[in-house]
Amino acid sequence: MLFMFACFGGGCPQLDSYYFTERGERIPLAPEPLIARLPQTLLSRGALAIIAHVDRAFSYAFEDVMGTPQAQLLRTPLELLAKGKRVGLAADPLNLQWSALAAQLGMALGGNSPGDQPRNALIANLYIARDDARNYVVLGDPAVRLRTELMQP
Repeated sequence: MLFMFACFGGGCPQLDSYYFTERGERIPLAPEPLIARLPQTLLSRGALAIIAHVDRAFSYAFEDVMGTPQAQLLRTPLELLAKGKRVGLAADPLNLQWSALAAQLGMALGGNSPGDQPRNALIANLYIARDDARNYVVLGDPAVRLRTELMQP
């Protein structure tokens, strides 16, 4: 099992999530969405599951939108894996972070309509943090777990 936190470590979306043309159109990154070669090779050579990041990775996995350190977001999946929990369950805190940030963004937008530019830096940071949290993927078997009963204390 691997946990790959890196820009495009798990793959690349077809369209950029963060940069737009002057007309507000998303910029193409690839002819079609793709899974990175490293996880493909690792899975073909014995890795059973990989949690990886698709697209650019930002510091929001290490700090909140106000810049306060928060190492727990990446620590929790590793702790769950070390306790013998399944990979899919270990990745769940990343999904919960995405949904929490999406709710915060919705509340912060208030009167903003979908086509409006963000009104302030906090809202812009919430957009980026939300999309950053959304971009984790489980490749391989989400039911795989470490056999912790075989480990020495």
